[in-house]
Amino acid sequence: MGNYLRSSRCLAAASLILALLPVANLLAQKNKPEKARPAWKDKVLQYDNYIYESNIRTMQFYRDGNELSYPYLMINDGGFLTLEFDELNASPQEYYVAIEHCDADWQRSMLVSTEYYSNIANFRILNYRSSQNTRRGYMHYSARIPEEGARFKHSGNYLLKVYRDNNPRDLILTRRFVVAEEAIRIVPDLTTLPQQGGRLRMQSVNFKLYPTAVPIRDPYTELNVQLLQNFRWDNRKTQVRPTYMFPDYWEYRFDAANDFAGGNEFRWFDLRDLSRKLNRIAQITYTDSCDRVTLQPDKPRTSNTYFTEPDFNGAYFIGIRNYPMGHIEADYVCTDFILQSQDLRSEGEVYLFGQMTDWRLDPRYRLEWDGELYYADVLLKQGIYNYQFVLKPNNPDATPDEVRLEGSHSETENAYTILIYYRLPADRTDRLIGIRHLNSWN
Repeated sequence: MGNYLRSSRCLAAASLILALLPVANLLAQKNKPEKARPAWKDKVLQYDNYIYESNIRTMQFYRDGNELSYPYLMINDGGFLTLEFDELNASPQEYYVAIEHCDADWQRSMLVSTEYYSNIANFRILNYRSSQNTRRGYMHYSARIPEEGARFKHSGNYLLKVYRDNNPRDLILTRRFVVAEEAIRIVPDLTTLPQQGGRLRMQSVNFKLYPTAVPIRDPYTELNVQLLQNFRWDNRKTQVRPTYMFPDYWEYRFDAANDFAGGNEFRWFDLRDLSRKLNRIAQITYTDSCDRVTLQPDKPRTSNTYFTEPDFNGAYFIGIRNYPMGHIEADYVCTDFILQSQDLRSEGEVYLFGQMTDWRLDPRYRLEWDGELYYADVLLKQGIYNYQFVLKPNNPDATPDEVRLEGSHSETENAYTILIYYRLPADRTDRLIGIRHLNSWN
């Protein structure tokens, strides 16, 4: 009888312990410190030119060794694109490149990688070097697209993605580029507009299309014509329609869809030599951590007077005078911008704008009002830079105003690109059957 009672008490105690275990586990989980959420989980893929981390700087993407060229290829022409970027204060990282085909509206296409690329469409970046003789250390990475022996098999839009540690979600940057065919003849005619008033400040991209290698029955439904100014995607014109249709060609002119604000020539400055004051440098201060350059003060350019000023149409290039390896020997410079303007805070915020900001309103390039003028302190790598000042209106739905502080003139020199996409109803994606570059001064 005693053994039976002892066994019953043991079973009851065991049952109680088992019943309390889930509660204990819940309490333990509640009191357990939460793991930090990996930063890459908050990154969202942008089908656009975009940098996902603030320490990634000086991103360049260009054609065939020319830093000022646009990232495009002709299919089977043997050309290549060069990608370069820096990572500040970092040891070597494992970075990978992936290439994705997109449709004319920059959405992922239905093609698989074997249909548009002759090799595996992702690879590791093997070319990287540490900076030399610089106050601020960085790692410089570069890659060539396509790889040696590889080629693109399909024309159209492409998105290049760079990510860390072979984790496609741990994005570093994305870049747009295009691969084009020569299957249609484009004859451009870029003119200023003859109308009075504000349209005298505009430029119109007029052109004719002559079908050659592709049988086009209805240009309204089979073609998607797009226009770029200075190869910017942020203000592109899409779905441009023909004005006149003739038996052997179509004419695109006298349509607001072909018009761009001429804008103004870009401001510029030269950081290639910190031993003396080059173009538009007011002061150089040497410190142990970061050499500081103060630019000459700028003023708004809102008069109707146009002045010719050679520029790079908003681009920049990197280098130091008399140094052959500028991409790893160029230092990062604390650069002070000053804009002598009235207080515009009732209208919006003032930003620096250009290729150095990725044609975006980047908070790192926002100017502050100090009661008398606007100023900004920006970290830039040595080279020559183009820039302008834009106003971000207080209206959240408004686009950046590039005319408020810079003015606009039909005489301004700009580069334009005509893109002709082709797609039949049964096709799975778009082809880029034609590309043409032109200049408003030619």
